[in-house]
Amino acid sequence: MATSKLATVVIPPFIKLVPALWFHMLEATYDLASPRPVKESTTKYYHVVVHLPPEIARVVRDVIMQLDSTDP
Repeated sequence: MATSKLATVVIPPFIKLVPALWFHMLEATYDLASPRPVKESTTKYYHVVVHLPPEIARVVRDVIMQLDSTDP
């Protein structure tokens, strides 16, 4: 049976009043991911995008929609 190599990441709820704190918490979450830490910036970026509350995503939509394909 094949074993999954994907990391399991549990994203904390977005902290609207202190977004910088949320990003620091995300970095810790990526380091603790099992079975291995998340290191790819593209993977980190997509985790952030899909976990942003809709009202925050609307505010930063230009950034989301103009993804740098080499290093988001």
